Amino acid sequence: MNTQNDIIELLCDESIEAVSQDESVFDQAKIKTKTYNSYEKRKILAKLNDERRMKIRREEIKKKRVENKEIFQFGTRKFYKFLEMEREYYIEVDVCHKLTDRPEKVELFYRTLDTLDKKNVLIRCVPYNESFFISHNQVRVYYKKYKLQALKK
Repeated sequence: MNTQNDIIELLCDESIEAVSQDESVFDQAKIKTKTYNSYEKRKILAKLNDERRMKIRREEIKKKRVENKEIFQFGTRKFYKFLEMEREYYIEVDVCHKLTDRPEKVELFYRTLDTLDKKNVLIRCVPYNESFFISHNQVRVYYKKYKLQALKK
C-alpha cells in the first residue's frame, strides 16, 4: 500500500522526467533556428514596419470614411445617406462597417411614398480613399465614387 510520502515521491519523479523531456525539445528547437546578419534583420524590420504603417493608414481611412456622418433612422434600422446620386440612396450602418476592398453585392435603399425599396449594387472601398465605389450594373461593371453625407453644422 502506498503511503502519502510514496505518492509524493512518484509525482516528483514524473515531473523531473517531464522537465527533462521539455529541455530536450528546447535543445532541438535551438538547433533549428536560423541566424540572420544585420542586413537581413534590417530588411525584415523594414518590411514589418511598412506592413504596420499600411495597416494603420487603412484603419485611419476606414474611420474617416464613416466618422462624423449623419445617421438616418427609418423604423428600427439606421442608415447612412450617399451624396450626389440620382436618388437618395441609403446604406445600412452595419453593412457599411463590414465593407472591404473586395467588390460585394449590397442592397442600397431608397424612399418611395411610404416604404423603403431596395436596389442591388456592387460596392467596394479602396484603402487609400475615403469614398465608396458603386456600380449600379452588375454585369457591366463601371464604378463611380460617392461619399456619405456629413453631419450638419
